[in-house]
Amino acid sequence: MPAIHFADHPQLQGYDQPEWSHLSRAEAERFTEQLAPLVIAEFEKLEANP
Repeated sequence: MPAIHFADHPQLQGYDQPEWSHLSRAEAERFTEQLAPLVIAEFEKLEANP
């Protein structure tokens, strides 16, 4: 199973966490836009190398 850690990807860093564990709606949408391509790429790697 692939793992993606925010510290390994600059595009997943620097988000405002007003409650220290949650993102605001706007930040969550922006984070998801950056995270989704990384998740897709990791699963494509798995499919290419079963």
